Amino acid sequence: MPKSLRIIGHLVRKEFIQVFRDHQMRAMMFMMPVVMVLMLGYAITVDVRDLSLGVVDYDHSPESRQLVEKFRHNETFALDRVMSGPAEIRDALDRGEVSAVLVIPDGFARHLGRYETVEVQLLLDGVDSNASLIASNHVRGIVESFSLGVVRVSLAGAPLPDLLPRVRVLYNPELISRFYMIPGVVVVLLTMLTTLLTGLGLVREKETGTLEQLSVTPIRTGELIVGKLLPFVFIAFFVLAIALSVCLLWFGVPMRGSWGLLILFSLLFLLNTLGMGLLVSTIARTQQQALFMVWFFLIFGIIMSGFFFPIENMPPLMQRLTYLNPLRLRYFLVVVRELFLKGSGLASFRLELTGLLILGPIAITLAAIRFTKRAR
Repeated sequence: MPKSLRIIGHLVRKEFIQVFRDHQMRAMMFMMPVVMVLMLGYAITVDVRDLSLGVVDYDHSPESRQLVEKFRHNETFALDRVMSGPAEIRDALDRGEVSAVLVIPDGFARHLGRYETVEVQLLLDGVDSNASLIASNHVRGIVESFSLGVVRVSLAGAPLPDLLPRVRVLYNPELISRFYMIPGVVVVLLTMLTTLLTGLGLVREKETGTLEQLSVTPIRTGELIVGKLLPFVFIAFFVLAIALSVCLLWFGVPMRGSWGLLILFSLLFLLNTLGMGLLVSTIARTQQQALFMVWFFLIFGIIMSGFFFPIENMPPLMQRLTYLNPLRLRYFLVVVRELFLKGSGLASFRLELTGLLILGPIAITLAAIRFTKRAR
């Protein structure tokens, strides 16, 4: 066995012994992936269901009650309260007891019977703008469906021409939001774990003096870096396997792409996250400094990755800044989601492949240079 491989093997063995000796580290590796994927898989969703709805019916007619029933049987709304007037409406919205209030005016049935324009009012709590936007769209659909039903009844069964759009949703036909969000949770989990483990682990060794001892031994810088990073690569793939098992077996997220491509891009992504963690460890002097620096990169990386909201919705300047995402979350997130839902091939990921190949080697090279200077 070549001398370099023997030295790296000893370093890897030492790292594994040190990692598994730490009780907190073991908990992070075994418990954190399962807990995070389960909790965030249920918590992070863009679906709007059971939005608390209050109703004020000034008409008290059969037609107004039919409209209320339309809302009662729609899964977007949960009819929680029947109100009497404006004072009660304002009080309920101010206290957060309801998120929306439907107001049916007096003369609702009379105007409908005369084919006159009639307005119903929906008051929404706009604190959650996303929920309000989705709710308002559902209200339009419910009211249009109700008015169309009224016209059909008035025509006494005469045929009414319909313009029916034939919509076919590809890749996620049931529009299940967790199929889109949970692969993103797995990516964020992998990013947080690898960056934190590398950055904090090496700084802890620096504080105890063991890293300085290694730097003055005949071990070359490249051997030291490979020996330090290789255990974290194995740990990262172990964590990834746990998280993907929960993703596939518990949540039933389909995997339509190539496992080989997923492994390849995961390895390239780890070069970026581990490289950034290693670079942070060469800059920070204490674990507190390393934690602050890692969290800065993580927060910026997650927000600018398209995890919570589409990059296309950002202003043009911010869209350009996403290409400078130091953790390359933007690229890996696209790869994982499209591999799971679309089953895309390597030809679809040219931009992502280029992006992942740039920063990782640069970060590792910079870290190696700093290690070399420190050793001197």
